Amino acid sequence: MNFLAENISYLLEMQPDLAKEFQQNFDKLDLEKVSISDLEQISAFFKKSMDALVKQKMKFDAQKLPQIKMLVLDVDGVLTDGGVYYSESGDDAKKFNVKDGMGILQLRKRNFPVGIISSSLKADYISRRAADLKIEHIYVGKAEKLDILQQWCSELGIEKEQIAYIGDDINDKEILQYVGISACPNDAIDSVKCLCSIILSNDGGKACVREFIDKFIV
Repeated sequence: MNFLAENISYLLEMQPDLAKEFQQNFDKLDLEKVSISDLEQISAFFKKSMDALVKQKMKFDAQKLPQIKMLVLDVDGVLTDGGVYYSESGDDAKKFNVKDGMGILQLRKRNFPVGIISSSLKADYISRRAADLKIEHIYVGKAEKLDILQQWCSELGIEKEQIAYIGDDINDKEILQYVGISACPNDAIDSVKCLCSIILSNDGGKACVREFIDKFIV
């Protein structure tokens, strides 16, 4: 079955800011008679593989969403914008989004498990933010992210298909391919976007986590 037309509609629904540009670039396109060249251009436009566009139904079945039993997050580029702020004294800082925080707190009030897995060199600011948001599952270090997640799944009795993960960079790719629902911010790197079933409208650090929670969990 060819899902191209359905997938294009879904991707434009998820990223409405692209609609005008898509119309300008592909206004004469007949989706019933798409050439390989057309498909290559559409693939490059949405940063999705040609196989995924044609063969994979990207829009989620609503009945699948209640199966999510844990949300796991990267930090830099997801909960933050990926920037680092340096003071004159040499101290560095990261900025978190309060809307993301409110969404996570609402999940935690329901005892919904939320986890953080980060490869950051510094754990202090992540630990403080996790404590503020009542997040109990947190790992910061150089171990493989997938190993940490598999350990949590074993401890909690949660299947990989019941995990949603939001990541943005190359060190998230393995785990994004493993989980049941993979998502990324709108400014994630292209190779991550190609892997994710959900590309969020918001950038990292700009309430992309809240967007995911509101649309797919709450």
